Amino acid sequence: MYNLQWSHLNTGAANQGSGNAGADIDVDEAWDITMGSPTIRVAVLDEGVQRTHPDLINNIDPLGFGLTAGNATTGNILANTRSHGTSCAGIIAAEANNNIGVAGIAPMSKIIPVNITVNTAGSFGTSAQIAQATDWAWNEGGADVLSNSWGGGTASSLIQDAIRRATTLGRAGKGAIVIFSSGNNNAGVASPACFTEAIAVGAMSMCYQRKSGSSCDGETFWGSNYGTGLDISAPGVRIATTKVTGTGTSPNLDYTLNFNGTSSAAPTVAGVAALVLSVNSNLTQVQVREILERTTSKVGGYTYTPAIGQPNGSWTSELGHGMVNAKNAVLAAQNPVFCRVDIAATGSLQVCSAGTVPLQVTNNATGNTYQWRRDGNIAGTGVSFTASQTGNYDVILTTSAGCKDTSYTIPVTVSAPQGTLTADA
Repeated sequence: MYNLQWSHLNTGAANQGSGNAGADIDVDEAWDITMGSPTIRVAVLDEGVQRTHPDLINNIDPLGFGLTAGNATTGNILANTRSHGTSCAGIIAAEANNNIGVAGIAPMSKIIPVNITVNTAGSFGTSAQIAQATDWAWNEGGADVLSNSWGGGTASSLIQDAIRRATTLGRAGKGAIVIFSSGNNNAGVASPACFTEAIAVGAMSMCYQRKSGSSCDGETFWGSNYGTGLDISAPGVRIATTKVTGTGTSPNLDYTLNFNGTSSAAPTVAGVAALVLSVNSNLTQVQVREILERTTSKVGGYTYTPAIGQPNGSWTSELGHGMVNAKNAVLAAQNPVFCRVDIAATGSLQVCSAGTVPLQVTNNATGNTYQWRRDGNIAGTGVSFTASQTGNYDVILTTSAGCKDTSYTIPVTVSAPQGTLTADA
């Protein structure tokens, strides 16, 4: 069914939804470089994964975890009617070149099943239990990537803390990559995707659009969540993937042809992250995230501009940094040039005068140049600058060769009399 997998190679054919030819994430071209590595492992935190599925069985890691006693060492499904996790796993790592079914984005990588449900009805565990499962995934499970196609409800500090531990302590301190679906309510980004530590993934149609009730796919009943906190987007309609055996679409009863939602977009990005790590396992979580976000395709006719809290290139509320691109990401991982910078400030402001505040660019990439401005006027150049007056300061970054954006502006505010200074890179 590879010819149905428009996210891999979109021909614009009717059996792919009659979308825009070329509106795909260039998986076929990424495969010229890598199809993944068995040493890179993706944890699927979901309703469990059917370990015996014929298109997954060779790519399921021996390790697994579940919240129930009978599932604690396998991560297997608790009921054969629940296929959500199995479908997500197929998007990531269904076996390729085996003459059946579909091919995952990273078909040489491995899946670690992590079942975060507690009964056959698919009820999710408590926040404390999900945090426990998250900790197991990166710690005992040793997952490089954590794929989460779930969310909603009240934001939980327990879950956020677990995500933070994964992104800082996972992969022997390099940080695991934690990916979440943004939600399907055509509204703002849901929790936990909204946490800054997570990569929030929105869904797209096969016509370069954010998935909405009016996008070209014809699914009028849902839309991808978007806006503040959205980081990246990926295909999310009419996705052909694995399903619990015998429950799928005739005549291919082990598969579904219409898996959808940001639930399908998130594992797409997880698969690309696995490809990135397969060619360069030394990358940190921050670097993988920068590669994923900075190598996107700026599609859809949307306006992409710099945004506070989104340091990895231009951004739009509709698609985040844009449509994930597997080929671009893998190429960037082979020869990485990192462009991210941060602004640090030291010193203090006096109550009745501005005083002086040293401003410093940190995490600087070689070859970048900086021009500091106060209220629009040039105030200095270089990596370091001392603010001697109150006002609104900008630092304009001009990137070195290899970075996607030629320049963007980072706002820095120095205010008095309270002596506060804020910076966001």
